[in-house]
Amino acid sequence: MKKQTKIEITVLILLTFLNFFLIKKELSSLLYIFLFIPLGLYFFPIKPIMLIVKNERESLAYKIISCFIISLSIILAYISYLIGIKFTFIKIAYLIELIINLYLISYFVKNKDQLYILHIIIVLLNAMSYYVN
Repeated sequence: MKKQTKIEITVLILLTFLNFFLIKKELSSLLYIFLFIPLGLYFFPIKPIMLIVKNERESLAYKIISCFIISLSIILAYISYLIGIKFTFIKIAYLIELIINLYLISYFVKNKDQLYILHIIIVLLNAMSYYVN
């Protein structure tokens, strides 16, 4: 497993645990801003650009979609922290992300790529944000 993937897995596990503990405590949203927003920005605009610059052509479209879904999940967890699960749009977005994450998990497992671990962690983060709020 690549060192970058190990770091991403570790950071997402840490973020999921912190999300669990921070949801129960009413802490300032500044902590969420400094944790969730930079990680969300890393996964969508920065990581796909790095994949294109490195000229990784192996399943590039799936990896870009994967980065977008991970970033969207992180940002949606932050939004659900701020306003809760009051709107039907947020509930539907969580369900659509769950279906896409399950498909990406099966795709990466089939291709023996370690990115499926990231999507399992994101499914846990989404479930936690959906049911706790």
